[in-house]
Amino acid sequence: MDLPRYYVVGSWGRPVKVIETGDGGMTIVALDWENGDFKRSLIYGTTLFASTDDVQRVGEARFNGRVIQARNELEPSLPNIFDRRRKLQEAASWDKVDDRMKERMEEYEWHPDRILNYLEGGLVCENFNDISTCLEKVSEKSSIVRVIDRFAFPLEDGYRDILANIKHSNGHIGELRVELRAISEIPP
Repeated sequence: MDLPRYYVVGSWGRPVKVIETGDGGMTIVALDWENGDFKRSLIYGTTLFASTDDVQRVGEARFNGRVIQARNELEPSLPNIFDRRRKLQEAASWDKVDDRMKERMEEYEWHPDRILNYLEGGLVCENFNDISTCLEKVSEKSSIVRVIDRFAFPLEDGYRDILANIKHSNGHIGELRVELRAISEIPP
């Protein structure tokens, strides 16, 4: 694997990179939202290498630009990560949160407002015209706040779809995955 590799992950565009270690191995580091430094974040292994989540592999220049932007947006007045985690875990509903969402909370440093796919759904279309029609109909009923076109920019393994984040009437943002039947029927 060619290293380093640079990624922008999630709805908040967290800079994450895979770097070589001194012994010839590799590790994953992510920008710490608290202080702007990079820290080891192995939790991103699945997200980077085996997921269809919101991950963009980028060049070094774009990555460094995102790092500068993110550091300029740091909010030191926010309670620290440990206070946020403790508050969420002490909530009465914590036991009802599924394991994947708990992982997402950790990925987003216990900022649940940064997660854009609490609600997920999918549509399978026969062709690109159907995809276009589908997105038009969705936009008539709901507010589409972001679209990731992975037909134009496929994942490293070639997977392609469109992810649309939709703001619902109650303010929650969900994720709609729209894919072609021909792709959805390929066995994993």
